[in-house]
Amino acid sequence: MFQPDAAGMIRRIQRDYPVFFLPDGGDERRNSMEAAVKLCFENGLEGIVSEVSVVLRNPAEVVRINEANLRLLTYGGIGLNNTAEVVYIQRMIRTKLNQGRSGKLITSSN
Repeated sequence: MFQPDAAGMIRRIQRDYPVFFLPDGGDERRNSMEAAVKLCFENGLEGIVSEVSVVLRNPAEVVRINEANLRLLTYGGIGLNNTAEVVYIQRMIRTKLNQGRSGKLITSSN
């Protein structure tokens, strides 16, 4: 869901299906992972869907998302998320999260 208000509204209307937020720029609620985490937490959303390059640029965001007990799904344009190197990096991030707790990084290539 791209629109922050719509994502929150859908979550309030129904609890049967998970609702994820897709930050894509625009207003201040869609410009950063920090804002996305806050929006998910405030609205009871399941997690965040992010373009993989955002995760690769700042893996610490994955830790923040995990600590907020949210799920993270990634996708990538032009096959980026399906290259062996990117899949390996994401698995390494997930492995580090799994040490002592459950990591919730989900990629489109899993």
